[in-house]
Amino acid sequence: MKRGARWWKTVAGIVLKAETVISLAVGWIFVFVMPFRMTVQLLGRTTAVPAEGTAGSADRAANRPAPPPGVWRVTHAVCRVAPRLPWSCTCLVNALGAHLMLRRRGIRSVVRLGARIEDGKLQAHAWLLAGGETVLGGKIDQDFAPLAQIERSLAPEIPPKQSERG
Repeated sequence: MKRGARWWKTVAGIVLKAETVISLAVGWIFVFVMPFRMTVQLLGRTTAVPAEGTAGSADRAANRPAPPPGVWRVTHAVCRVAPRLPWSCTCLVNALGAHLMLRRRGIRSVVRLGARIEDGKLQAHAWLLAGGETVLGGKIDQDFAPLAQIERSLAPEIPPKQSERG
């Protein structure tokens, strides 16, 4: 038995699998049940993709820092658990689930949304970036033009002060 397979059956591995199932269930609810506007409000904000963040920017890969520790364990768990669930885990569900797991660990991540036209049909894709590197859904992300991204700062959001009226 491989070392990774043994770890997957430890208490920590079982807890990670349970967290992954819950995060993917929440991601599924965000995608298929809730209005997108409400999903974005809960997850952070949508922004336009910066010009330097377009897909296929391999020339900057050497200058990027490695993703923080723990990212690969989360993405590996999502890739392993998602196909075994009884509901459909699309790329957006996977990206949102992993985004929630990373946010819980205090690791900043960005869900990027893109589209392409192939054979006259519009196709969409979502992928996850952490530490400036694509960590989930990246096998085909170079083929998609990034349109928007969902991100949230880890700092607590402070509501704006309301002026006191006399």
